[in-house]
Amino acid sequence: MRYGIQMVTHIGDSGSRELAFANAQLVKAKGQRLFKLDVQNTGERWVRPQLWLELFDHNGQPVGKFGGEQKRIYPATSVRFQSDLSKVPAGRYRMLIVADGGGNDLFGSQIDLKLE
Repeated sequence: MRYGIQMVTHIGDSGSRELAFANAQLVKAKGQRLFKLDVQNTGERWVRPQLWLELFDHNGQPVGKFGGEQKRIYPATSVRFQSDLSKVPAGRYRMLIVADGGGNDLFGSQIDLKLE
């Protein structure tokens, strides 16, 4: 058996909150089409972002908003978010990825996605 102790401190309002998105992938598993994304905390303070995806068709019309989990991300660590896109019809889409850490901590990225 192993034990671990974690101590987290914030001194004042110092340090930055920064997120990076990596390893975006579309995976088919157990009859589902899952979009998976690694979110990395490259800043100096922990962040607990609410993540969601917004899909737009080739005309820029909204197709849907898909929620993800809310997870705490400590500095120099990453977590994997996933969202179920099984109900989205096949086609090409523009995806907006949004991670809202609260206050002024809003992060985003945009990618092109092809669903088959």
